Amino acid sequence: MTKPVRVLLLSASVMFTSAAANAQAMIVLLFGGKVTNPRLEMGLQLALHESFITNTSGIPRSALGIGTYIDYKMKAPSKWVLSTYITFKAPKGMSRLPVSYSVTEGLDTLTDSRINRSVTYLTLTPMARYNFTSSFSMGFGPEVGFKTLSRDKYSRDADDGELTYTVKTKGDFSKVDLGFALDFQYRLMKGKGLRLNARYVQGVTNMYASNSPFSGLNCLIHLGVGIRLGRPPAPAPEKL
Repeated sequence: MTKPVRVLLLSASVMFTSAAANAQAMIVLLFGGKVTNPRLEMGLQLALHESFITNTSGIPRSALGIGTYIDYKMKAPSKWVLSTYITFKAPKGMSRLPVSYSVTEGLDTLTDSRINRSVTYLTLTPMARYNFTSSFSMGFGPEVGFKTLSRDKYSRDADDGELTYTVKTKGDFSKVDLGFALDFQYRLMKGKGLRLNARYVQGVTNMYASNSPFSGLNCLIHLGVGIRLGRPPAPAPEKL
């Protein structure tokens, strides 16, 4: 195994362990570390985020999203589930923007530069989910994002490689981002295994600050894997 591959595997392992620890800490904080309701399920959510901004030229930005999910199943025979996704790191933005989209004064003169616009949120996505079968379901609901980090990375080609310059853009984007989400889920092992999610999120509020000359909506394609944390509680014994 080559050194770059070992480094990549080690980095992925550290990231996964850290995400699991954050998810378990959130669960302990919310539920005291013990879940006894068989209709309640919680787990870790890892996802590839492909995001782009409306009214903007460029290409979608790819990044990793990390969070948790909490499901509450309605009492049988109902097929409805209340699903809540808390994403601690929800990266959005766009890559290879022309320098004319610069939000930093003076940097729009850097000709031949490209901008990688990164805006990261903590998002809350409550959904009503309907199970068509034990494996396939569809959910929909609002999404609220709270901005935690934003920066623009300028880059251009040079004779000796690529030149880059990163600028923090804290005050150039709205602190809160609102949208709506539509989610399709397939679950392995007849509804008891890994969750595979394909979700589209459409922003409905301007992602830029009110004093910005730009306007645009966040759009996101989320391809995720859900991993249950802990074992499901054993059903209560029937009374004789």
